[in-house]
Amino acid sequence: MATGFFCGLLLDIFSGGVLCFYALIYMYIGYLNGILTNVFVHETIILPMLVCLVSELLYQAYQYIFGFFIQNKLQFVAYFKQIVMPELVLTVTAALLGYYVILQINQALERAEQKGAKRFA
Repeated sequence: MATGFFCGLLLDIFSGGVLCFYALIYMYIGYLNGILTNVFVHETIILPMLVCLVSELLYQAYQYIFGFFIQNKLQFVAYFKQIVMPELVLTVTAALLGYYVILQINQALERAEQKGAKRFA
């Protein structure tokens, strides 16, 4: 939650927009993702991809409501096709690749740690 807030705050500061616009949504997304750490299993990739997908959908809904809907720009279908779907595909693909790399590094470190523990036992 704190990480999301500060990352959103940095984005607000550097983008020059309304202060705490991104900080608020990043904080909520961080909170929701933090709740799911209790049910997180490292070997399965379904939950991280689902969390990534839902987080991106929440972010895009927030962007649409406060960026377009309030300004009376109501072309939701066009927004969904042109902005949301490409970003969903890109985000989930990047998360899939990133998760795989991090999982491989984590498994290699755990194997090295187990070998080191056997050496000193």
